[in-house]
Order: sequence, then C-alpha cells, then structure tokens
Amino acid sequence: MSPLGLPPFPGSALSASDRGFQPELRHGLLLRLLVLGWIAIGLFAVAYAAVGLRVLPVVELCFFVAVGLSILWVRRDPSRVRAVALLQGSGILAVIVINTVVLGGFAPSGGFAIWSYLAPVAAFFLLEGRARVGLIAVTACFLVAELGIEPHLTPIESLPPASLPFFFFLNVSCTIVVIVGGLAYFHGRLQAENLALSASERRHRLILEQVPVAIALKDDANHYLFVNRTFEETFSVTSARIVAEGDAVWSPDDAAAYATAEAAARGADEPVPTEELLHAHGETRVLHSSRQRIHLADGRDGLCWVAEDVTDRVRSEQAGQNQRHLEALGTLAGGIAHDFNNLLMAVQGNLELLALDRDPTRLNARLDTATRAVDRARDLTRQILTFARGGAPNLAPTALVGLVEESARFALTGTATRLVMEAPEGLPAATADASQLARVIHNLVLNAAQAMPGGGVVRVQVALAEREEVPDHLAQDRRYLRITVADQGHGIEPALLRRVLDPFFTTRALGSGLGLTTSHSIVRQHDGELRITSTVGVGTTVTLLLPTAERPVSASPPPCAEPATCGSARLLVMDDDVDVREVLVAMLTGRGHRVDECADGEEAVRRYTEARAGGEPYAVVFLDLTVPGGMGGVAAAERILALDPAARLIAASGYVEANTHADLLRRGFRAALEKPFSVRQAAQAVFDALGDR
Repeated sequence: MSPLGLPPFPGSALSASDRGFQPELRHGLLLRLLVLGWIAIGLFAVAYAAVGLRVLPVVELCFFVAVGLSILWVRRDPSRVRAVALLQGSGILAVIVINTVVLGGFAPSGGFAIWSYLAPVAAFFLLEGRARVGLIAVTACFLVAELGIEPHLTPIESLPPASLPFFFFLNVSCTIVVIVGGLAYFHGRLQAENLALSASERRHRLILEQVPVAIALKDDANHYLFVNRTFEETFSVTSARIVAEGDAVWSPDDAAAYATAEAAARGADEPVPTEELLHAHGETRVLHSSRQRIHLADGRDGLCWVAEDVTDRVRSEQAGQNQRHLEALGTLAGGIAHDFNNLLMAVQGNLELLALDRDPTRLNARLDTATRAVDRARDLTRQILTFARGGAPNLAPTALVGLVEESARFALTGTATRLVMEAPEGLPAATADASQLARVIHNLVLNAAQAMPGGGVVRVQVALAEREEVPDHLAQDRRYLRITVADQGHGIEPALLRRVLDPFFTTRALGSGLGLTTSHSIVRQHDGELRITSTVGVGTTVTLLLPTAERPVSASPPPCAEPATCGSARLLVMDDDVDVREVLVAMLTGRGHRVDECADGEEAVRRYTEARAGGEPYAVVFLDLTVPGGMGGVAAAERILALDPAARLIAASGYVEANTHADLLRRGFRAALEKPFSVRQAAQAVFDALGDR
C-alpha cells in the first residue's frame, strides 16, 4: 500500500493472501516440484541399481515415467493442476508404502527419499475443497495401512549397510534441492510481482493524478487516505491538509451534507450518486458526486468519493434554458396579443355597429357575433390558464367511450373526414374531469382532421393499456385506459416533432398553437401521459393514458329545465369590480331574485350577519375569490360558515389559482363559476344551491 494508503488496483499484482492460490502460480509451483522430483527419482533408480537392488529400481522407474507424463499433462493443460496434484500426492504416498514393504518397514527403509514427503505437503496448499479433503483421506489411509502391516513385513531385499551413508546423503541433497528450488521460485515470483506492483501503482497513480475528476479515499475511521490533484484544485485544499484535518476543512453546511451522503454510501452495496454544493471563496459550486464502499488492502472497509465540478456546464445549460424560456414567453405574449386583439375587434366592432345601426333585423345577428367572440375569448383564457397553472381538474368516475365518441364527432362536424371508432365492451370508467377531457379529445381529433385537408379517416381507439405500456413514472399499482387518435396525414418532421408541445407553436397558418400544449397539461394533471409519434408520409398518432376509476359512474341529477321559473330568493353578490357586480345583479334580478351587493369580504360577512339577525337571511351568497387589498371569498366563506354552517355559497372568479373546483367544494362552497359565465349558468348555480332547501 502507498504512503497515503492507496490500495493496489485489482489485477495489478497479487496480495499476500492470494499468492498461494493464483492459477498461474499453482501451475508453476507444481511443475517445479514435478521436475525436481523427476530428477530425484531418476537418481534414486540409478543408485538402487548400482547397489544391486532389482525391485526398487523398477518401482522408481515406473514412477519416473508417471511423473514425466504428469509434467507433460500440466504443460499442455494448466487448468488440470488440481487433478495432477491429487494424483501425484497419492502416487508418492503409494511409493512410500511400496518402499517400506520391499525393505521390510520404516527402520530399514532409509532408501526412500525424504523429499517425497514434500509433494503431498505442497499439494495441501495447491488443492482446494474436495480435492484437498480427498488427499488427506488418502494420506490417512496409507499411514494406517503402513502401521498395520509393518509388524508382518518380510524384507524382499535390503540395502547394503555400506551404502546407507550414501543414501542418507542423497536424501538430504535432494531435499535441499527441492527446498532451495521452491524458495528460489517463490523469490523470483515475488520480485516479479513487486516490480509489476510498483509499475502498476505508478501507472495508476499517474492516471489518478491526471483524470479531470476529483477522487478521494477514506478509511473506516473516516480519515482521508488519498486525494488526487483534481480534488485539491476542485476543493481548494492540499492533500496534506485534508489528510491531517479531515472533514473539518469543510463549511458547516457542506460538512453536514457530505456526512449524510457518506453514511448512505457506507450502508449501500452499489455506488450512491448525489448532486451537492460546495461553498468556498464566496461562491457556490455544483458537484456531481458518486460514493462507493470499497475494501482496502489491509482488510478494512473504505469509501471512494468521485466528484465532478459541473458548475460551468450547469450555468451554461441554465442560460440556454432561460433564453429558450424568453423566446417561448415572447411567442406566448405575441400569440395572446394577436388572438385577443382579434376577439376584441369583433366585440368592439359589433357594439359600435349596434350604436350606429339600429335596424332590428340586424340587432340579433350582431349580438350573436359579439357573444361568440366573448365565448372564444373565454376559451382562450382557459387554455392559457390550463397551460400556465395546470388547471387542476375536478376528477370523478367518467364513462370514457361515449364522451370520446361524442367529442370526436363534434370536432369533425362539417369536415370531409370520417371517424372510425373502436372500443371493446365492458371497459371500466376513467378518473377524469369530463369537460377537460372532452376538450382534449376535441383538440386532438380536430388536429387530425386538419392534417388531412383533402379528407381521410381519423381512427380513435379506446382500450385497457397493457402493463408494459405504462411508463415507470406513472403509478404501477393502477390500471390505465389507452386512447389513441391516428390520422393519415403527411406526418411531422422529426425536427418539428420535438416542438409540437411548445405554446403557440404551429405548422398551420390558422392554428393557435395551444391545442396540444393545453391537452398535454390537462392529461398531466390527470396523472396520465400524452405521447406523440409520427412518420412522414404515413401519419401521426397521439396516445393518451388515463387511470381507471375505482368506483362506477354515478348518475347526476337533471338540471333545471328553465332556471327562470325555478323560484326566487334573497341573494347577496360580493365582487370588487363594480361593472361585474352590476352585470351579475342584473342577471339574477332578471330571473326573479332579490339581490343585494357589496365590494369585499368584510362587508359580505357583516351584511350576512345582519340579515340573519333580522330574520330574513340570504338564501345564496356569491363570493368573488380575489379582492385586491381586501378580504377575498375564501376567507369570507370561512367566517360565514363559522356563523352559519348551512350557508349556501357560490364561488365566482376570473382566475382560479390554488383553489380548484374540488378544493372549493371541500371548503364549503356549493358551486364554483369561472368568469365569464352566462345568465343561464348563474341561474342554474342558484337553483342547484337551493335544491336541498
């Protein structure tokens, strides 16, 4: 290990605990022992023959041939080291027994080589698992056999007494040769591995110092062992200081964040990526970091921290994103101005013409034109608000097939395009806002029809989505309905397909550029997904995924047939805009109601309290949600409901931000109207509020 504690890299050299078990080392050690033993066996065979023995030279020569074959086997197939070691260990033990039998026991068996014991002993270290157990069992069996048969042995032949010193010298010499040869082999390997380790460490240290990412190693006591040059430059700290002081060099905010990330990494088996900040020299840097638990060379657990300073890249991306946002905002503002100016022109022109031309035959026509322009302006503001704030839907179980088919057929009215509707029986309801979803289907089918100006077929399919069709970011424990709208148009170029969801981006001269943007925002608020695929020359397909409902569709009560005849009541209207108050009072008065008015929530609460105390309470109260500089409708509703929990309140607002329709109902409102609304809508809201009286 290096002075800073950097462990050797995997594969660079052998650690001390692994040297005896590397495949190439096993191969080399066994081959060395076999060669040395082969030479010694030959020497003993010659020596036995020289002193006049006949049986032992034959035994030794047989084993000489077996060892030679083993050498060839190991050289040809090094992977068979274990098999050869087991065979040789057992064979040498067999030779020991044969020598003992021939010479008549241990005492007179000085002729067999002491070195023969080294091969089985070495085999214990070369073998693993069952092979090692097998060799031990064979050794035990041979020893037991020798001890059992030795008292009954009759020598077949004996060594001449004069040759015993010679054989003793030969035994010792062969043993020394085997030991010295083994030590020389290990020494040579160790030197080679140390050289390889040194070269590998220098090479890897050079790489570590040159890589453009910060790298640090810590031990299990949270002490820094190593940091590279990039780490010093990134964190503006020297290696000597970080090793000496540790995490004390960080600011308190950074230290706490780094400690949390390190704790998570030490308890995980995989790398733990994080994005974190570095506060230094009066600026904040952005780091992409990854920490992983590692095992150091001394057996302890450590931690490797790799960090990349991506501040400049993040700033560049943010600058580009801000520029794109400004461009989109400019397009949005220009589109709003264009569309609203057209609508205001239609309203203003028709109103002025009414003042100049009082011909009763043209009065209704001009009023209808102005009313249509107002309706279009209302639809435009709803689309803009849906795009900007998401337009939180009023979710309820919704029968999908009928709604989709009705919206699609309405969108194709007056076109040369034919609708093909496909939907199986028994589909569950969807969790959706029916009015918003109808707007989505209308937009998509209308786009499909406009993509085929010469006519064609729009194919709409409704079905249950398969599990593999649901992306990971959607809830995986729910079922989803799939709606596809496919046309046979020219298709969309790949470069343009990436921009089709941008506000006011359109490829048609008369398009508003808000249809797909609004649809995408609505579907996202439904916890669903909208995908667009297109092939030039084939057509475009838009796919919607919507979650299914957990309960069936409930029947809704029928609306008032004619709100004007649904009775009259005492009403209170609160709105900060005097013109809006006058219009709403006129709407309700014209339907037979008695209407009082006020400008803010404080006055509404006071008047409601007074009317209730006077014995003639207000049956319904209209509350404007937003009152600049005064009490709005939500706060006024809380105070009125605290006074009278049975109060019937209707919310009216031109811009519903956080207070969605469902949220308003939870707060105690009986209904919510979005400005501008018609006389009939206002009368219907009053009728519904009074329905349980």
